[in-house]
Amino acid sequence: MNLKKIIISILLLQNIFVFSQKQDDKNTKNSFWKNVYFGGGLQLGVSNIQTTIGVSPSAIYDFSDKFAAGLGVSYLYSSIRYQDLSYHLYGGSALAMYNPIKELQLSTEFEQLNVTTISHEDTNSYWQPAWYVGLGYGLGKHGAIGMRYNLLYDKEKSIYDSAFTPFIRLYF
Repeated sequence: MNLKKIIISILLLQNIFVFSQKQDDKNTKNSFWKNVYFGGGLQLGVSNIQTTIGVSPSAIYDFSDKFAAGLGVSYLYSSIRYQDLSYHLYGGSALAMYNPIKELQLSTEFEQLNVTTISHEDTNSYWQPAWYVGLGYGLGKHGAIGMRYNLLYDKEKSIYDSAFTPFIRLYF
């Protein structure tokens, strides 16, 4: 699935969702935004060996007290000095979270990243999909800390060393 198809699918779903909202009066129109929360992540790692800088904003919509879903975008730059190697990653994701009880969050997330590696010898670019399932401890209505597992993990292509990655989610 190429990037153009993913973007078109997201835009169509967004339009269907937005136009399906009832907008009879001013209060109803604003009630959509009362259920939207923003969050995301920032990454910064600097050492004498490697530099990593990343940003990944996202937004979720609360469908109920137990279920929320949303979209995110990501960009990450990483440079490894001793190998004369750098990475540029960008892409998007779709996330769904379910809280059967306040202290437990179940989640699934599909992420599609373009990975570009640049070395003194050549440049290589490819798309890397990831489909995560996660289990977390709830930190209030819009937060959790936990672990997720990539069902599509490929040791040869993945940007991570393991299929398991920890997460912290906070939305405001």
